[in-house]
Amino acid sequence: MVESTRRVRLSAEERFRLKRELEVKAKAITPRSRMRAVASALARHGLSQLLSGGLPRDEEGWRALGRRVKKAFQELGPTYIKLGQVLVTRQELFPDPFTDELKTLLDEVPPMPFPYIALILEEELPEGLDTFNWIDPEPLASASVAQVYRAELKDGRACAVKVVRPLVDLLFQTDIGVIKRLARRVQRLLPPPVAASVDLPGILEDYYSSALSELDMRLEARNTQEGKRIVEEFATLDVPEVYLATQRVLVMEFVD
Repeated sequence: MVESTRRVRLSAEERFRLKRELEVKAKAITPRSRMRAVASALARHGLSQLLSGGLPRDEEGWRALGRRVKKAFQELGPTYIKLGQVLVTRQELFPDPFTDELKTLLDEVPPMPFPYIALILEEELPEGLDTFNWIDPEPLASASVAQVYRAELKDGRACAVKVVRPLVDLLFQTDIGVIKRLARRVQRLLPPPVAASVDLPGILEDYYSSALSELDMRLEARNTQEGKRIVEEFATLDVPEVYLATQRVLVMEFVD
């Protein structure tokens, strides 16, 4: 593995091509296009009634709604997957049959090809890919927000490299505006007793804070370092050491 990945490099032509591809994709991420995607997903999964205030009346109805919401969120991507994970934590607002279904919402997606990740590493790290002796282009994990790779620093230390996927930050910023518009509409349409107990703006604030921390690797690095300080006195507990952090890249001690 080490020999095959020791000389991962991007040519100038490949960097130019990848940047152009991402620029084209970025231009296609607009509030209008994302609203169309949401409307299409809601219709496809039988959720349009939510925009008119239609809610289930029994446990089986809530369970069926949870299954449909899960499928729609999975289809709509990282912003909505994270929203679903926040909804699971608001069990005081939603019935168990609904949140139980959302608990199975998987934050696992096919990895982006490694050249896109290499481009971010080249742009974010002071030494680019030369930071590493080698990096395995096959990810250890691939989630909707980031992908994780195994690598070795130039001084020989094994490390894990977490990289935020390209365009996720733009997608999130665009989607949150769409979600806020939809939430205001749904809030107005809810029956008064339900509207009084369901604080959609509050849910969105929790969601925004949670997603923001995952989009900035510097925040995750600070949280990890704080956790390491807290557990220092416990010999049986260990938190990986942070070696390097930028907004989109986190390089940490590799723990097998």
